[in-house]
Amino acid sequence: MPWRRPISVAFASLITSLGCDGQRKPDEPVEDGWAMARSALLDGSSCYGETPLLCLDDQDFVDGAIEAALEHRWKGEMPKTRKDVERVISSARTKYKASLQSAPGLKKLERLAQERYDNPAVDLETVPGVAALDLGALPGELRSNRRGAAVVLSDTEWVETFDWKPSEAGKQLAKYADKYPDAEEIRLEVRYPSSSARHYVYRYVRKSNVVVHAELEIGRGSPSQYVSNPVEGGLDTLRSGALNLGKAAGKVCYPARHPGDTDCRILDRYGAAQKKAKDEARRR
Repeated sequence: MPWRRPISVAFASLITSLGCDGQRKPDEPVEDGWAMARSALLDGSSCYGETPLLCLDDQDFVDGAIEAALEHRWKGEMPKTRKDVERVISSARTKYKASLQSAPGLKKLERLAQERYDNPAVDLETVPGVAALDLGALPGELRSNRRGAAVVLSDTEWVETFDWKPSEAGKQLAKYADKYPDAEEIRLEVRYPSSSARHYVYRYVRKSNVVVHAELEIGRGSPSQYVSNPVEGGLDTLRSGALNLGKAAGKVCYPARHPGDTDCRILDRYGAAQKKAKDEARRR
C-alpha cells in the first residue's frame, strides 16, 4: 500500500512551512531538492480537495511530475539553489495536477477517497475530550471540471440539497461516538469538492445531546452554526439514520452583533486550536 502521512504529520508539515518559508533566502543551497519537491507536491495544495489526506503519493505521479519538470528546463538534473528548486516545484505542480485528471488518476482518487472516508484520520490529542476525525471527501464519481483546472466530485449518493446527507452524517457521528465512548464531543470533517467547493464540520456534543453543523470557508471558519434541539432518542436516532436537521429541529446561530443579543453557537474547540496554531506559525 502506498505510504500515507498521518494527519498530525501532515498538519505539522503545513505549520512548519507557514512559519519558515519567509526566512529562506532564494539563493541558498538546497541539500536535497528531490525531497523538497516531493514534500511540496504532497502538502495538499495540489491535491484533490486541497488536503494532504487525498494526495496520490504513487511514485509514477509524484516523481513523474518532477522528472517532467526537470526535462523541460534543467536537462533532467535537479538544481542546487532554493530559487531554482521552487521553479521546478511550480512546474511540477502543474504536471502533477494534470496527471490526477487522467483516467488512471481519477480512478485512483476515487479509491483513495473511499478508503479515507471508511478509515478517517483520527486526532484524540489536540483537544482533550474531542475525538476529531477527518474523512477527507465524500466518495463518488470524479471528473475534471469544465476548465480542466481541478478534479471535482460529479456524482455521489451522500449529498442532499448541496450538503452532506443528514441520515449519513448522523450514522457516522453515532459510529464514532460508539467507538470513542469517553469522548465528550465527536467532530467530523468532510469535503464536497464540487464546482463550488464545500467543506463541512458536523459535531455531536454528548452532554447536551445536540448536533452542530457548520460549513468552513477557504481560510476561515463559518460565522454561523446550525444547532439542533436535543436529539430525541439520542444516539439510537443517529444510528438509525433518522437525524433531522430541519428548521423545526434546531436553529441557526449567529455571532452577537448588538448589546443584549444572545450567541447560541457552541465553540468548536478543535477548530479554534487549529486556527491558533496556524496564526502562531504565521507570526514566527
